[in-house]
Amino acid sequence: MAPTSPARDAILAAVAALPLEVDVEAYARNATITAPTVMVRLDRVTKRAPWRDYDAALLVIVPNTVEDADDELDALLEDVLQAIDAGDGPLRWTTADRATFEGAFPCYEVTLTVPVVPQRDTTTTTTQE
Repeated sequence: MAPTSPARDAILAAVAALPLEVDVEAYARNATITAPTVMVRLDRVTKRAPWRDYDAALLVIVPNTVEDADDELDALLEDVLQAIDAGDGPLRWTTADRATFEGAFPCYEVTLTVPVVPQRDTTTTTTQE
């Protein structure tokens, strides 16, 4: 089973409503962008008893081969923000800054926070002799 993160799972659940032609994936350097893409990057975890705040970024990216890349990027950003705002989860986005991914692809970097109450792992047990 692949490792999971409750914060990443919450983000993926929120953006699941995006159109099917949008690729949603974990952050990766040197990625090949051939379709509208949303990358999830976890940046920092802050302890706030009894929960943790996961600070993350969504990189909203369009290929640089699209004729109206700015218009497509702005529309994709609106779709992403709408998906986050419409969700019933704990995600809170704060800013969306224009950027360039890998120096070539127009993008927005959306900063967001995911509060998560840690769950204790009850699948393992220890015994004492």
